[in-house]
Amino acid sequence: MKRIISLLLLAVVALSLSSCATTSEKTASTAATSAAATASPTENVEQALIKLEREWAEALVKVDGATLDRIQADDWIMTSWDGQTQTKAQSIEEIKSGVYQAASVSLDNLKVRTFGDVAVVTLGQTEKSKYKGKESSGRYLYTDVWVKRNGKWQVVATHGTKVEQPKS
Repeated sequence: MKRIISLLLLAVVALSLSSCATTSEKTASTAATSAAATASPTENVEQALIKLEREWAEALVKVDGATLDRIQADDWIMTSWDGQTQTKAQSIEEIKSGVYQAASVSLDNLKVRTFGDVAVVTLGQTEKSKYKGKESSGRYLYTDVWVKRNGKWQVVATHGTKVEQPKS
């Protein structure tokens, strides 16, 4: 009888230890899955913001006010290369009215850094353009601050600087 109780007790202990090992394996597996899941959204944010930056550039050339309105937050503010500030409404009006005309816009060196629901995108832009009838073509560097609001990303602030081309 003592032998049967001892065997039963040993079986219970063995089952307990075996279920602990399974729980540890499940916890490790869940942690690994969790780590993989957190890496993916960052990549998706980077891809989404790069896509939005490219859509924004295309909208400048196509004079697409609806796309500009969707991408720029209502409280968006830009500080331009010459120190002027501009609101979303002013920017869209200048594009629609032809004050700013972009024949081509090419983006490069896009880098995205995310901080939860805030992201900073730095990029280079080469454009063929006119502003108030004067040539404004050239190379620019921009920093855009994006915020995720109500499930969608919008740019809230932009700072740009014109890069002088070296004289040959």
